[in-house]
Amino acid sequence: MDSLASTDLRWRALLADFRRGGFTHAAFCRQRGISIHSFRKRLYGQKPIAPAAATPPRPIRFLPVHLPTTLQAPVIPSAVEPLALVLPDGLRVLVGSGFDPDTLRRLLDALETRP
Repeated sequence: MDSLASTDLRWRALLADFRRGGFTHAAFCRQRGISIHSFRKRLYGQKPIAPAAATPPRPIRFLPVHLPTTLQAPVIPSAVEPLALVLPDGLRVLVGSGFDPDTLRRLLDALETRP
């Protein structure tokens, strides 16, 4: 293989790695020890580097999206009955599953200090 063909293969591999990697131009060039000018020339240059095995592009497919006409919070049935806390004055506090203990504690503190 002549040096020109091996150089094209090297650049083809480098550009493929860049497209898969998610690096910025500068970070990729620094990591690989290549000139950013040469890199950008190959990446955006007028002479495109053909892929090793030409494959036809896959067609873009769009799927339909259906949005509800009104947005409502989902109703999640609870198999567990809520806890009922009955205070001495008859006030009831119902606590469902998944409650936040700190919020309940603040609520009870507020109820104890009420006039």
